[in-house]
Amino acid sequence: MANPSDVIRDVCAIAYYLYPKSGSDASWPIVKVGLLGDTGLLSALQTYDVSKTKAEAAGRAKRQMAKLVKEVMVPDGEELAAVIKGKNLATGALFRWCSATLKAYDIFRSVEPLRKEAERMRTQKEQGEKELAETEAALAELNKSLAELNKAKKLKQDELDDLERTSREMTRKLNAASQLITGLGSEQVRWTADMLLIQEDKLKLVGDCLTGSAFLSYCGPFNSILRRKMIFETWKQDLIEKELPSKESFSLASFLTDEVVVARWASEGLPGDELSIQNGILTTQASRWPLCIDPQMQAVTWIKEKEKKN
Repeated sequence: MANPSDVIRDVCAIAYYLYPKSGSDASWPIVKVGLLGDTGLLSALQTYDVSKTKAEAAGRAKRQMAKLVKEVMVPDGEELAAVIKGKNLATGALFRWCSATLKAYDIFRSVEPLRKEAERMRTQKEQGEKELAETEAALAELNKSLAELNKAKKLKQDELDDLERTSREMTRKLNAASQLITGLGSEQVRWTADMLLIQEDKLKLVGDCLTGSAFLSYCGPFNSILRRKMIFETWKQDLIEKELPSKESFSLASFLTDEVVVARWASEGLPGDELSIQNGILTTQASRWPLCIDPQMQAVTWIKEKEKKN
């Protein structure tokens, strides 16, 4: 790339600061020669030793990283990596290396004092183990006399462990049974209520089926305003006058399809507004072949995706 963007230059500058052979000047001509021009670049990145990173180099790299974040205006690391990857695949990979290396450097700086402290404590442990060995030698005679008692204790402990395991298992089964009984008790109330609603809805199927079939037969040519007026004003009033039972909250979408089908249609490209869902119902359930007036190519896109498997 003869003239890369600022984002790509910033990423390369971060890598240059972390590079073992780097200097304090990360201008683009120097980076091209000192970093990208190095034939051993890939091997150096793969075998990079974070413990040898100089504090001033890490500081320059972090300042450059902050500048990059400010330019791109994406604080989240994964989103930032995705943005950079979209500009250039290799730069995206190099950015991930830089981000991971800086994180590893911070971890190393915080862990190094702990490592020294662990070494000191390891020395103390060795001294303590030596003293412990001497104490254990002095206790050898006591251990010999306690062996028989420990053997008897083990037998009793095994018996106790078996009883405790049995007790825990019985307690678990009792709790599960109690939860099941409690849960079924609450479900019984809900199921009873649902059964009453279903029985009530069953009586209203006459008017609902009449409205649904009338929609499929007659409403296709009309726009959403006329459809709504026909269904929910003219026909609804006619059902009331003829005393035909129908659901007060009648919905074409819930009566002629369901949420799963509507969601699948949406995933196939059908818009989610009420008119589009009605058109989807007419397209899939009407007894006549649908004529789709489709200036925005929404219907043809949806039908192609829906019938792709065929």
